[in-house]
Amino acid sequence: MRRTFIPTRRVCQIVGISSALLRAWESRHGLVSPRREENNYRRYSESDVRVLLRAKQLVDGGLPISEVARLGRRALLASAPPVAEVVAASPRAAAPPRDACAGVIASAARALASEGALQGVAEAAVAQSGSCFARIWAQERDPRWLRLAASAGLSTRVDDSPRARIDLLSYPYMVGWVARTQHRMVRGELASDPRFDAAWVTREGLVSAVVAPLESDRQLVGVMAAFYRRALRGDDRREIDVLAKMATAAIVASSPAARPSRRGAEAADSAPWSPPGNDSSPPTRATRRLG
Repeated sequence: MRRTFIPTRRVCQIVGISSALLRAWESRHGLVSPRREENNYRRYSESDVRVLLRAKQLVDGGLPISEVARLGRRALLASAPPVAEVVAASPRAAAPPRDACAGVIASAARALASEGALQGVAEAAVAQSGSCFARIWAQERDPRWLRLAASAGLSTRVDDSPRARIDLLSYPYMVGWVARTQHRMVRGELASDPRFDAAWVTREGLVSAVVAPLESDRQLVGVMAAFYRRALRGDDRREIDVLAKMATAAIVASSPAARPSRRGAEAADSAPWSPPGNDSSPPTRATRRLG
């Protein structure tokens, strides 16, 4: 099968960046390695273009390019738009880079809705950040429930997992606590923390974890958890934060219903709140909605 290679000018039109920025991402951050022709002109593969598109989306969302580059090619491709749509969605006529990119961004959002997008993010957490176990839950239409959407590492079970659905009114462990408070938790010495299942932690030899709420417009859409068999390192939290943003984008793109409706939230706000389990944290607005 013949591979298609795209010239620099066309890549810049598709992605919506200048040639100078493209060279910087290439030489300083190693995002792509273009093919060189005899005349020394650079040519990019369709996969290169997908990586660049996903990188630009993350940078536009506020992530430094250095953190995006640390994710690696595999993680960026996991949620990048399909090859055919990348090239077809961008007009060939000369136009300002942002205008040329508009159709591609829309197609990228559709690509994020694919079933494999969240699984790709979970696998990247294991492959890139050194986590031994990563899971992602998406909030159901009823904000009381989280549904397991992806799992990588120690277990890839999803639908038949004991934690396939989590009731936030009664679940006593850390994932529930993070969902109720919408606060990221970074923990070591898990065996001594009552918000983790001590028997499971001991059996699997787990030492530390990062559990992050997935939020869009300050509304919870899910939770991502990464577990380690070692102490956390300096970059672990930042890498999980980047992956959490990718997971959030995938959930929002796949189903706007992942966020509670305004009417449902207002109705839930009027109900009394009762603390689940042994969680002694004060109720937040997100917590009261679950009552």
